Amino acid sequence: MVQRMLALVPDEQARAQIDLVRALYDREQVDAVPAHIPLTDQFDDHYGLEDLQQMLEIILGLFHPFMLELGPPAPWYDDGAHLLQMTAEQGADDAQRIAAIVYRDLFPEQTPDPLIRSRSPLERTALTIGRFRREAEALQAAESLAAQRYFLVMTHAGVFDIVEHDDGPSGWTLRRSLPLGSMMADL
Repeated sequence: MVQRMLALVPDEQARAQIDLVRALYDREQVDAVPAHIPLTDQFDDHYGLEDLQQMLEIILGLFHPFMLELGPPAPWYDDGAHLLQMTAEQGADDAQRIAAIVYRDLFPEQTPDPLIRSRSPLERTALTIGRFRREAEALQAAESLAAQRYFLVMTHAGVFDIVEHDDGPSGWTLRRSLPLGSMMADL
């Protein structure tokens, strides 16, 4: 079964700016994973890409594009790694509403456990821009980037597939980019 993830995809210009910061603080992942804001955790896709795309087009088509304001970077400890993340200060409700519907309608059996939901995109809309071995390094990076913010207009969500690399860390590849609001055009 294919491992997939659904995420918001910044436009090309924003991705280029974000990747400049990621290149400093997330060197291994900047080449292995495109900049993204997760809507779901990694999931087992039992539908197949074509069927999944059709179902997602219906769900995503009901949501207008929206503004996502990412606040200043802050350290976040998750799954054994010290991360530097920019958490949404505006627009998180829209992203979390999309995530909740995807889990409810497509993957109810894979909905994150309520005990660990604070680590889930259902509760935390964030962009990872750095990974560190020690917390002190993450704190130092957060201080040096304290003024950094991004204002993104989210118009697309992407379906990502996991990619295993023999010579380095596994990563994600964008398989499909799906527009938000496509069903709103007639309203």
